[in-house]
Amino acid sequence: MRLKWQMTMLLLCIMLLSSVTFASEVTLIINDQPIGNDDLIIVQNDQLYACVADFSLRYGGETHWFDNAKLAVVNYQEKYMSFELESSQVIINNETLTMEAPTINVNNRVYAPLNFLIEQLSGTFIWNDRNLTLTIQSDQFKLDEADKVVLTYTDEDLLWLSRIIDVEGRSTSPAMKLAIANVVLNRVKSASFPATVYDVIYQEGNYKQFPPAHKSSFLTLEPSKSSIVAAKKALTGENNVGDCLYFNNRPFSSKADDLYTIIDGEYFYK
Repeated sequence: MRLKWQMTMLLLCIMLLSSVTFASEVTLIINDQPIGNDDLIIVQNDQLYACVADFSLRYGGETHWFDNAKLAVVNYQEKYMSFELESSQVIINNETLTMEAPTINVNNRVYAPLNFLIEQLSGTFIWNDRNLTLTIQSDQFKLDEADKVVLTYTDEDLLWLSRIIDVEGRSTSPAMKLAIANVVLNRVKSASFPATVYDVIYQEGNYKQFPPAHKSSFLTLEPSKSSIVAAKKALTGENNVGDCLYFNNRPFSSKADDLYTIIDGEYFYK
């Protein structure tokens, strides 16, 4: 049966399919310039993936989709690279190569292991698993002014926020982790509390605000990926508790009118 040639480009897109898939939480830095990920890179089961079509486009490549064969074909310089869905084998100019992981299909879009694409296109990369940051160096990667972003938080902010999320909500839901993060950030914004994540965590008055942070192990804690993800979401503006400044596992009788929501049995107050 004759293959139907479709010129439809496979746009890179990320969907959070499970707790082990990370997308918008990946910070992307190209040639020392932070850019919006825009669903360009995903991490699934500790494997870095890039969208075949959009990533190749950044190098001047074109991607065509053969629907009947479930095949994405990239034309880049003198290379023709054929990526079959859910296969680890790639045909490049009639030579079959094997990738370390198969392509994946997310919402009818094709992703391939990043290291293979980088090797076939151009450049080097460093993956920082501690803060989910990918740094790519390549003089062939095309950037537009619209791609550039300014990071509004530091690695230190991310680390301390991830740690406090981990100790206050280690086995809780993603919603609870996000809520904890936003309580801390709301305090940073409030004139009634210290002005940094670190100082909010270690603030003392009549009692310690976050008792787990005062254990010696807290200083060297390596937070879980789910806590890092929650911290990044909060630091980039995702908020599920409004202006709440407090949470507790029992209701505050004196603040009944300020109750905002209850998440995983924890009471959140303005």
